[in-house]
Amino acid sequence: MYLNTILYIFSFFFIFFSILGYGLILSHTININNRRSISFGIFGLLGVFLYTLISYSTHLFFAHNLIHNLIVNLIGIILFLYFYIKNFFFYKKEFFKLLILILFFLPGLFLSKNNEDFPYYHLPYMMNLVEHKLQFGIAHFNIAFRTPSSLFYAQSLFYLPVVKQYLFHSLSLIILIFSNLFLIDNYLFKKKNSNFLIILSSLIFVFINLVFWRLAEHGTDKAGQIIVFVMIILLLDCINNKKFIIEKIKITIILLIYLLSVKAYFASYTLLLPLILFIILKSKNFLKIIFDLKFICIIILYLLMFLFINFTNSGCLIYPLKFSCIETMIWSVTKASVEDYNQWYELWSKAGATPNSQVSNPEEYLKSFNWVSNWIKNYFYTKITDALGIIIAICLIFFLFIKNKISQNKKNNKYFFLYSFIIFLFLIWFNKHPDLRYGGYVLLALLFFIPLSSYLSVYIKNKNNFIILITFFIIATYSSRNVLRVYNEFNSSRPDMNRYKSFPFFHIEEVSYSIIYLKNNIKIFITNNNKMCWITPSPCVSEKINGDLINSYNFFYTLNK
Repeated sequence: MYLNTILYIFSFFFIFFSILGYGLILSHTININNRRSISFGIFGLLGVFLYTLISYSTHLFFAHNLIHNLIVNLIGIILFLYFYIKNFFFYKKEFFKLLILILFFLPGLFLSKNNEDFPYYHLPYMMNLVEHKLQFGIAHFNIAFRTPSSLFYAQSLFYLPVVKQYLFHSLSLIILIFSNLFLIDNYLFKKKNSNFLIILSSLIFVFINLVFWRLAEHGTDKAGQIIVFVMIILLLDCINNKKFIIEKIKITIILLIYLLSVKAYFASYTLLLPLILFIILKSKNFLKIIFDLKFICIIILYLLMFLFINFTNSGCLIYPLKFSCIETMIWSVTKASVEDYNQWYELWSKAGATPNSQVSNPEEYLKSFNWVSNWIKNYFYTKITDALGIIIAICLIFFLFIKNKISQNKKNNKYFFLYSFIIFLFLIWFNKHPDLRYGGYVLLALLFFIPLSSYLSVYIKNKNNFIILITFFIIATYSSRNVLRVYNEFNSSRPDMNRYKSFPFFHIEEVSYSIIYLKNNIKIFITNNNKMCWITPSPCVSEKINGDLINSYNFFYTLNK
């Protein structure tokens, strides 16, 4: 156990600093080099972007096996060491801050049981990337394969000796740590930052670490919402502070493009593009962005790779947007099925379907606002009220501890235009998919946090003692809650899959399966008793195969022969 734990932690650090190395080379390539204005946390998030692009690109030609992944991560480590040694006197302080943060958040990495979707499609999808290179039509094997997240592609590179698939959940923690560093830098270490952004960054820091503290509940949704928080801070910084605007806009665009690849419902954030364009034009830096060919090429390449991977999966550029689907391809899903599942996703998010029940007339239920009363009864009074309670409690605590100071500053915060976008995005969310996991946390929190930050900005001194104290309190709370959780997972009387049997590795169920041989000795693995695939060899199917699926599989397999 002790040796495995040491190797597990070492592998996490190995991946973490490899990603940071890729972020440093990307920032250097696209001229984001102002070290005193750009947080190390941003370099890390840029690394996630480039790391994912590398995964997309290499997947066209290689399976993400042990040798491939060792090479990719070793290159990242070499890049990190190069930049660290080259800029030692500056980076040693940033490295120390990052290391301290990792150590405090490391308990969140350990879990005995992953999220409910992990055995259904997260783990099988990533194992398919580990075992095979590009395939066409894999959406036919599992409905959930139609909506692959970029997190899966990055995490497929986490398959390393000894730890293998047991770090497939950890990218969310990496994103959380890098984002936390950005937020802390923004309100504790950044010189001459506005009081408005100091308070807003600290509010967001408190919120994400109180609400998103359980890594097993992140899935593919919460990491994207954390990135939205970072984007909003960057945009508000651009609006209120004209310094280094080119760098901040470049970072925002990269994060927005990455966000689209995390989950399809984040496509609504493209509505921020007119605001980004307006900021660029107003700052008279439009040409500097447009003629930065390296930056433009990297953005276009990422978008093309993302769309191509989606297209090879299902025949849709962005599933489940029906207009983006070309059903004439031999491996494509039908537009009728896309429409059906679009309705299903909406029905689920509006409390019309649960694991145990479904309304009798979905079409009528989804018309106009017929769903609202049932949604309020079955979702609002549980999930929404809990989130609102936390948000209001955070706001009250900040109000009580900051408002009692004498007003010292003149309010000069520009946020109304962006705030109107957030209200509009909130209305879209409420109308289409009013589930907190589908982007609701970030929108609900910002509706309260932005005006409160503007109001309190006149009462705060830079590096306010209350904010410093609450930072240490929240970090200690995150760490202690996860340490206690791990302790309980050792000693709990819950079922085996909810307790540790092989620390530090989480539970993976052994599933019996059968093998079907198709033409040309092609093998498909089918789980018995309709069990989920877990770590069954790929391609795995947990339901009866039909003729369309077999034809699709024969097609994409022969392309790879």
